[in-house]
Parts: sequence; structure tokens; C-alpha cells
Amino acid sequence: SPISFPILNGDNETGITIFKIVAKMDAGPILSQEKVNINNKINFTELELMLIERGKVLLINTLKKFENNKISLTKQDNSKASFTTKLQKKDTFLDWNNPAEKINNFVRAYSNYPGAIATYRDKRIKIKSINILDNKYLSIQKKSLIHLVYLTELIKLNGFKPQEINLKSK
Repeated sequence: SPISFPILNGDNETGITIFKIVAKMDAGPILSQEKVNINNKINFTELELMLIERGKVLLINTLKKFENNKISLTKQDNSKASFTTKLQKKDTFLDWNNPAEKINNFVRAYSNYPGAIATYRDKRIKIKSINILDNKYLSIQKKSLIHLVYLTELIKLNGFKPQEINLKSK
């Protein structure tokens, strides 16, 4: 989705665009735009709510300007367009061989829907949140348990004995 992909790609910003609808998809002139900063902690749900709130304000202000003929149309620059692909089930499986930052982005992007799916000890788990701690650990929240994942070899389950998992810090 347009909300997931900036998080997944580790982008620092996304945005809201209000444009006039024309026959060709996403080609109408721009009425207004606003950039929205993304940090490395925000997840899908938080970004979605932020975009909704900022989008409402932008739409109201744009409509007021439009009503008062104080708006100028800007032609879209197709060279700056970004595209997303349809999310496939296979796209939601977490690859533990990725660097910690990429794992963090993946979980944040898919935390709400469809969920970040991982396999651990031949069982599928859905990871809802994750944090990088001191560039050595990932803190993973799965239901009410907190998992500390050492980025080279260990996973520690809420104070229980460490269990091996093949993770690599890159």
C-alpha cells in the first residue's frame, strides 16, 4: 500500500497529494501537497492515523482556497511518481538474514495488516512490534511476551533460557 511502502523502504518522508481526477490514473493536476516526515519508530497504524488527520486539514484548506479561486493547478511530474505493487502473501514473510534495520522496517510496515510473519522452530509467528536496541538486540513483542533477539545467534524469551536462532547483523 502507499502507506506501507515508505516504511518498508526506510524512507524519511512520505506525503499527501490532493489532485484533480482525470481519465488517466494518478495524472490529474495537483491542487495541494504536504510532506510528512517518517522516523524509524513509526508503524503502519501510526502513520495511517497521522496521514488521515493531516489529510483532513489539507483537504479542508484546499477546498476553501478552491472555493475562493485562490488555488493554482500544478501539472504532475511523472518522473517523480512512485509506484507500489500488489502485496502477495509471500511478501509478508520475514527474512531473518536481513540487516536489523530492514527487519525493523518490515515489521513496522506490516504490523497492522497483514502482519509480519516469521518462522521460528518450525512454527509461524506474527510479530506486531520490534525495536533495535544498542545495535545488538531486537526487542520483539509477540502478544504479551517480549523477546530480545541477539543479532548474531541468540533469542532470549522474556528471561527464559536463550534459544538459538540464525540471525545476522549486517
